[in-house]
Amino acid sequence: MVPRAKRAVAKQLKDPESAQFKDVGYAWSEKTGNVAYGWVNSKNGLGGYNGFQRFVANEKTVLLEEREPERTLAAWREAAAGRTTEESLSKLSKGNASAAPLVFDVKVVVAKTPAEVTKLLGKPKETQKSKYGTIYKYQSPDIEILFTSGKANLITVNGLDSVPFSPAAIQALGLSRPVWEFRRCLSPRSDDLGSHAVWKRIT
Repeated sequence: MVPRAKRAVAKQLKDPESAQFKDVGYAWSEKTGNVAYGWVNSKNGLGGYNGFQRFVANEKTVLLEEREPERTLAAWREAAAGRTTEESLSKLSKGNASAAPLVFDVKVVVAKTPAEVTKLLGKPKETQKSKYGTIYKYQSPDIEILFTSGKANLITVNGLDSVPFSPAAIQALGLSRPVWEFRRCLSPRSDDLGSHAVWKRIT
């Protein structure tokens, strides 16, 4: 996702080969979908650099601050709430923290139907429709599950503030230490879940 978005941004510049990126991050929200965002600099027609400007992009749409300042700034701020940078990704992959205590084992609910999850967690305190499916909110443990095509697909575990952020933090979700990578989205890949990705927002 991020490399392809960078290429899309570069193609919109006067001198694509001169593109310099910094603080590039990945974000997702129902409003923006999957986007890459950050700062980009490039050479102008005279061969000098213009200075860094904000960008927000996915594989179909590119917003550049110099062209659409208000729209780009609004989208950039929306994405900034879920900031995850390449630098922080690299740091996360190198730590040697000890295993985090188990908070919730996501493996017991992933890819399960609503009825199967209800048997495990009880009735949800609230359900909410979204354009991607139905979100079930549970009180104990404090988790939210997005069901798509009748299966638990996106699991949000709240109440992790006490878990130190480190490469071992994902073990609090019952998963083995992951490999962080850029693909369709920025996520730590865990073979425990097969094709399902798990990620924690870094702010």
